[in-house]
Order: sequence, then structure tokens, then C-alpha cells
Amino acid sequence: MQQPEPASLEDGEEIVRQTTLEHHGAWVSSLDRLLNGYLLVFKERGAFTRTAGRDREYVWFLLSAKAFNSLRWSVHLLKTGYYHQALTLIRSVWEDWLVSVDSENHPCTVEAVLSKGKRIASFRTMADRLPGPLMQEWQDQPNGQEGSYGVMSTFAHPRWRGLRMLIEPDSRLLRLGPQYEQTLFLITFIYLAEVAVRMLGFSVRACGVADATLHATLAPVVEEVEASSKQALAEAERRLSTLEAGEGCA
Repeated sequence: MQQPEPASLEDGEEIVRQTTLEHHGAWVSSLDRLLNGYLLVFKERGAFTRTAGRDREYVWFLLSAKAFNSLRWSVHLLKTGYYHQALTLIRSVWEDWLVSVDSENHPCTVEAVLSKGKRIASFRTMADRLPGPLMQEWQDQPNGQEGSYGVMSTFAHPRWRGLRMLIEPDSRLLRLGPQYEQTLFLITFIYLAEVAVRMLGFSVRACGVADATLHATLAPVVEEVEASSKQALAEAERRLSTLEAGEGCA
């Protein structure tokens, strides 16, 4: 029996949220707890006063705060079925992560971030400076394997992969507003979970958190998110051939 149309966007979002939690409640809950972990870290630190010799940590502190706000709304969009919009925000967090990594060994990046009028290096330049495995993960490879940033860009920009997902393959109707779709959920969750864990690491380092109790609180949450991400990746790999071959998602 066909379900009635929701009376409003808000009703539709609540229906999708409930559907998402029914299918992936434990995974989504782990993300919520991870974001609360960010708040614990920032609370532990309190105010951050910029001091000599701590500019790198100040950059990490600011980028972690920026990333947290983007991640918070990415999780909301994930729950309510706005996957393209979530991936666009998540891609920006990956850029925050890239700048954080580059800031570790390149003072010119720190100076550029904190100085008005200074030109920061391009993301491509920073990606070229990543350690080997991370660079291969980020960038497209000569063998045709896509890097993670390239994949997210095809959703963030008007490219065919992302645009074709706006058409429901069976009905040929546009996907407007909130809609649950398993493959798109998996892709979004994988990229979100990975960068959320990575940026939490920078927030801990930026805030200089040494409290053993806090570390003990964060560790099992991080492990749970990482385990959920691996499960999502295994499921996504099983479905990706269908995603790439058709005009939309199965």
C-alpha cells in the first residue's frame, strides 16, 4: 500500500529521520556521541589566548571549531536525507583537515591563515605535500582510481555523478526534499565519520588536553565510529557497482 505524502517538509524530514534511525541508529548515535566529545574537549580547554609560539595550535583550534559546526549540520542533513548538501559541508571539513595537516610542518601556511592579505597555498599544493598514503587517498591516481576529494567534489559541484542522483531511477521523478536512500547514506556516512575522527584529533592537540579521564571517555567513542565506518564501507563497496552503472541508486 502506497504511503500518503507528508503534509509538510518538516513532516517528511521527521519520517526520513525515523527511517534512518531504524536502519542505522547505532551508527548515527556514535556520530552524535563523537560530536559531544568535541564539546568536552573545548570545555576542558576553555578560552584560547593566542600566545607566542602557539600559532599552529591556534590555527588547529579555529579550524576544529569551524569543522565542528559543519559536522553538526552534516549529521543533521545525513539523518534527514539531504545527502548532497551533507557531502558539500563534509568536503569543506576535509579542506579544514588538509590545512591542519599542512600547518603542522609548514609555518607559511600558519602565517597565511592568520594574516590578512597573505595568500594561502592551493589545496593541490598541500595535497602534494601529504605523506604518501594520505596523498594517494586524497588525489586521483594515474591508474584512474579516484581520490576521496575528487569523489566529494562530484557531489559538491554540478557534475554528472551528483546530478543524476537527483532522479529516482524507477519513477524518473526528481528527488526533492528529504528522502532516505541507502547507498547515498553509506557514502555520506563514510566520509563524515572519517573526517570527524581526524579533526577531533586536531582539536585535542590544539587544546592541549591531557586529562586521562577525558581521553578514556573519547577512546571508545572513536573506536565505535571507526568500526561503524568500516562496516559502512564494506556495504557501500557491495552496492557501488549498481550506483555507477545505473542512472541513479538501486
